[in-house]
Order: sequence, then structure tokens, then C-alpha cells
Amino acid sequence: MPRWHRSSEFLRARSRAASTTGSEPFATHLRRWAMTTDECRVWRERIGALVLGQLGPEERAATEAHLEGCPDCRAEADALAPMASVLRRADPERLAPTPLPPPELANRITRRIAAERRKARRRRVRVGFGLATAAAAATAAVLLALSLTGSPSSDQQGQTV
Repeated sequence: MPRWHRSSEFLRARSRAASTTGSEPFATHLRRWAMTTDECRVWRERIGALVLGQLGPEERAATEAHLEGCPDCRAEADALAPMASVLRRADPERLAPTPLPPPELANRITRRIAAERRKARRRRVRVGFGLATAAAAATAAVLLALSLTGSPSSDQQGQTV
């Protein structure tokens, strides 16, 4: 195995570990490094369907061809493969039904959104009031300065040098 491949394997493993251990700056940097092209984003959307056996023959062949040339996507597929086998063994009949959200949830969300909008409106009013007060104070200061310095006397206006 080439040295660069070993190091990228280490970095991908470290990235997954960092995301679970809270080393977020390192994990975020590596996530950006791991998926560098838009093409890989398209292929990664298919990887889950591939490991679950849900792709048609042409999509499967195309996805597998991409995985042969892309070590990052191959690592993603390898990481998902064990989960696919666990999902195949799951019996949907034995799973508990999905609980419905509480009926008052929509009202709580609506109230919270309205409260946040009111806070934002109050904040804008306070900022506007503060700006108006600052403008009034600046105007008063200019007027005061002009009144204290006074206008030039008529004697001084008529003299030219």
C-alpha cells in the first residue's frame, strides 16, 4: 500500500473519531478535505442505496466503477456496509410504531417564532431609538458650539485685508 494511501486512511479514521470525541476543528477541516469535488457528492448520495442493494444494474456498475477510482467514496461505502447487514436483519414487524409528535407542538413552535419576531422588532426599535438619540445629541452639540462661538461681528465682516 502506498504511503500516501496509508496516511489518507489514517486521516479518514481520525476524522470519524474526531466527530464523535468532540475534536470539531480537526474533524471539520478533514471533512472539507475528504470531499473535494461535486462529482463525489453525487456518488455519495448513491452509496447508501448501493450497500443496501437498491440500485439498478447500470447505476450499480457506474457507482462501483467510481468507487474503484475514489478512495474516499470507497471508505464511505466500506463504513456503511456493516450497517446495511444490520438493517437487513431488522424485522419491521417487531419495531415499535413511530410516535406522533405531541398535538401542541405546532402551537409551541408558532408561539416561539412569534416571540422571536417580537424580540427582533424590539431590538430594531431600540437601535432606531438609539440612533435617533445620537443624531439629536450630535445636532444639539453642533448648535451649542455655533451659539458659543457666535457669529462674526459686523465690524469684522466689513474689514478685508
